[in-house]
Amino acid sequence: MDEKLREAGVWNLQMLVDWLGLPPRMQLMKEGLDAPADLYRKLAVRVASAHLGSVGLGLVETGPDLYEVVLRPEADWRDAAYYLGHWANLRAGRMVVNDPEELLRRDALSGAKRDFADYREAVLGNLALLAIPPDSGEEQAPARAFRAALEAALEVEKVRHAA
Repeated sequence: MDEKLREAGVWNLQMLVDWLGLPPRMQLMKEGLDAPADLYRKLAVRVASAHLGSVGLGLVETGPDLYEVVLRPEADWRDAAYYLGHWANLRAGRMVVNDPEELLRRDALSGAKRDFADYREAVLGNLALLAIPPDSGEEQAPARAFRAALEAALEVEKVRHAA
C-alpha cells in the first residue's frame, strides 16, 4: 500500500517520519518531550516540506495524515530532476547523473533501467535519494531541526499556560 501511495506522490505521516529518520512520538514522550499528536504531525510535515524544498518540492495535505508531493511555485519537474541528479552525485561521491534526462531512463540510486513517462514520475520515483539512512549513526539534520522545533513549541505552550 505504501509503495502505491509513494508512486502516486502521496505520503502518509509514518512514511515521512521514516523517510527523514525522525524520532517516533513515543520515544520523545519517554524522553520527556510530551508533544500532542497534532503538534508532532505539524512539525514533521514542516520539516519534511523544508527537506523537499532543496529540490523545489513541497507538501500539501490531501486528507487525514496524507500529504501530496507538489512543486513549489517557482519550480518545474525538470528542475527538480536536475537537483535530484545533483543529490545522486553527492551520495555516490562521483558523477552518476550528467543530465536530468538520465532520470527518465534509470533509477539514480540503484542504476537499474527504468522507463519513466515524464519528469514528474522520474522525480517521484527517485525521492529515495533524499531519504536519511536509518543506520547513519548520529542524529541527522532533519531530526535535529525537528527536535529543536518541538522543544521550542513546547516552551511556548508552557509560557501560554502559565500566563
